[in-house]
Amino acid sequence: MIDLHCHILPGLDDGPVSMDESIAMARASAADGISTVVATVHVGTRSFDAPAAEIRDAAGRMRERLQAEGIPLKLLVGTELAATSDVAALVEAGRAITLGERSRFLLIELPFTGQVTGIERQFFDLEIAGYKIVLAHPERSMACQQDPDLLTRLHERGYRAQVNAGSLAGREGRRVRNLCIRWLREGLVDAIASDGHDIRRRPPIVTPARRTVLRVQDETVWQQLTVHGPATMLNSTRDR
Repeated sequence: MIDLHCHILPGLDDGPVSMDESIAMARASAADGISTVVATVHVGTRSFDAPAAEIRDAAGRMRERLQAEGIPLKLLVGTELAATSDVAALVEAGRAITLGERSRFLLIELPFTGQVTGIERQFFDLEIAGYKIVLAHPERSMACQQDPDLLTRLHERGYRAQVNAGSLAGREGRRVRNLCIRWLREGLVDAIASDGHDIRRRPPIVTPARRTVLRVQDETVWQQLTVHGPATMLNSTRDR
């Protein structure tokens, strides 16, 4: 499986503090059947704004530890960008990293409040510049909770949707889980990821969502959302 959204690099955002914690998360990911994880660091927020070079350096150090520890996990990098930030400016300055670095896809989270005014214009400008949008956990956005058809409209415009495994497993409550189930039935979910931050509270695992997916869809859909769909996004490079 491929985990497109995980906060696994140490000391850069609200994920693990130490490299030892990061390695513990990596072990959990590998044990869950994840073969590739994209370290999506928060960038461009008031609290977190690590430079791209620092993110890549941290990933390089972690890859060395993974190899030394014999953990069979491929580590890629990316950034998670807030739609309320000036994403275009971050891209222009080289601060935003696409998923896996070479892909066309930017991981962007919608506001947790109900305000989405102006966001679609920003998305359009990014597409004109050659980028694609993956919406990080839209089920956690108040705008989508209040208007579930908002994701339908965004999806029709070509924006992909990544839902958290924990949301499908019920960790965010019944209302959010039911919203995710509705989107699954309507074919609006393009990837399931862990959004992992630590070992216990928000673990970097995906399989807790499998039971819910198989109740609504089938094994083929599960494979599409955890393997083939994420792989397609990572392989969609800007020069194609």
